[in-house]
Amino acid sequence: MSITEEDIRKQLSQTILPEDDVVVVYSGLWMFGSLLGLAIKDIPDVLLNIFLDFLGHERTLLLPTYSYAYTSSRVYDLKRSRAESGVLPAHALSRKDFTRTMSPLNSYAVSGSRTDEILAVDDRTLWGDGSLMGWLDRVGARICVLGEPWHMACTHFHRAEERLRVPYRYFKQFPGKMYDDGKYVKDVSPIMYVRPLNVEMDRDYTRVAPTMREKNFILSSNDEDFPLESALAPDIVTSCEELLRANPLEYVGNPDDITEWIERGKMQEMDSMKPDERVEI
Repeated sequence: MSITEEDIRKQLSQTILPEDDVVVVYSGLWMFGSLLGLAIKDIPDVLLNIFLDFLGHERTLLLPTYSYAYTSSRVYDLKRSRAESGVLPAHALSRKDFTRTMSPLNSYAVSGSRTDEILAVDDRTLWGDGSLMGWLDRVGARICVLGEPWHMACTHFHRAEERLRVPYRYFKQFPGKMYDDGKYVKDVSPIMYVRPLNVEMDRDYTRVAPTMREKNFILSSNDEDFPLESALAPDIVTSCEELLRANPLEYVGNPDDITEWIERGKMQEMDSMKPDERVEI
């Protein structure tokens, strides 16, 4: 059995509403790609074309193009830094109808009418109210997960961790340099609310989606061969904050280890940062 373009458009209409002006798609093609009846190399282009055509020129599509290598390399190139968040966003960067945002750690490929507005967002911290994620909340963006469960795909959950200042993270600055296809652009210093470095933290976001379902925040496709779900960005944050207010270690799978680190190792780890990595928020 194969999935047709008509099938995909039907599922998009069930999970993306006409009033959804800004749409973010997290994706994993491995669960359904073989059902599209296409050569592997053609799948990303076909899917992107369908999404863009469905949304039209007046709406805006974003795909995460995160480059985690920046934390060690301290070099971010708008053209050359590899997107480490899936095949679909990585391919979007090769197309002329997408533009990459300038956040070295949490960049996005963007296409649509609000591209300039998005590029103008100046992230001081990755997940704070002034960040692009904060902007997504303010405009009521529709966030979609395609081909993967919420807890494996959606990084918008981190918004609540920074907003509520969960005790198992701290702010760290990552000074480096930005390039555009090898040409120096500027020095950059993204700030991330990082998890422990000296102790392994088992991250567990599995309760977020059930909480959103209880509140009827999730729209779902009715075709299991094209697994697509969506929710509004502020509704995701509301659900996450509810869980974290009840239990600040809700996202931690090994709370005993992390509690010990908070009490005995956190300050030592923070004190060990280099001077240019320290920051007050």
